[in-house]
Amino acid sequence: ELGCADRVRIDEGFIPEGAIRDYFGACDAILLTYKAEFVSQSGVLLLASNWGKPVLASSGPGPLSRTVRKFDLGPTVPPDDVVALRGAMEQLVEQGYEASGWPAFRAHATWDSNAAALLRAFDGQAVSTVPAGEMT
Repeated sequence: ELGCADRVRIDEGFIPEGAIRDYFGACDAILLTYKAEFVSQSGVLLLASNWGKPVLASSGPGPLSRTVRKFDLGPTVPPDDVVALRGAMEQLVEQGYEASGWPAFRAHATWDSNAAALLRAFDGQAVSTVPAGEMT
């Protein structure tokens, strides 16, 4: 109806590992749009970092939208807001977006930096033990 069938492809479902390169290589932007109940990080964001494409993200309060904003990877919109999503998509198409923060994100998202952050989170915290008879 909109005359864009020759430019848009929607594949719902699992993408086999061997096809991931083709999908990310062919796209202009990566949409990580989740419902308000989603309050986690997205593994797709880590995959996307290999291609440096802009990301349009929405999710509940959590690390995904914060990370996209922190590293300037693309626009974020409130979850479940179709009007805002449409506006951000139009902005990406019409104006483009230079996702300049991918190098900093890649440096931040290494195994070493994640392990160091986990160790810092537990540093100085006593391990609590509960006698077996008191566990519920």
